[in-house]
Amino acid sequence: MANYAIVTDGVVANVMVSDTQLDTSWVLCTEGVSVGWEYDGTNFSPPYRKHRNNLLKETDFYALSDVTMSYEMTAYRQALRDLPDQEGYPDNISWPTKPS
Repeated sequence: MANYAIVTDGVVANVMVSDTQLDTSWVLCTEGVSVGWEYDGTNFSPPYRKHRNNLLKETDFYALSDVTMSYEMTAYRQALRDLPDQEGYPDNISWPTKPS
């Protein structure tokens, strides 16, 4: 048995388990991929990743060499990177609060 996904505009629209090869509109995927996951043409990723990456991008300017990043901002950015290590991940994510 293998897992297959139908992907529409880079997002998984349906998942099926089959013991036969499906037509080329279905993409072979790993167990655990579900509706709403993202697909970049090569890799599947859970939907939280795009949101997390956007939050990191919003604070990237703090990481420039001519900006002093506060301890709070450093901790926030590290907490975003550590999301996969949280207990209950990926079903229950505690998002860190962005410092002011």
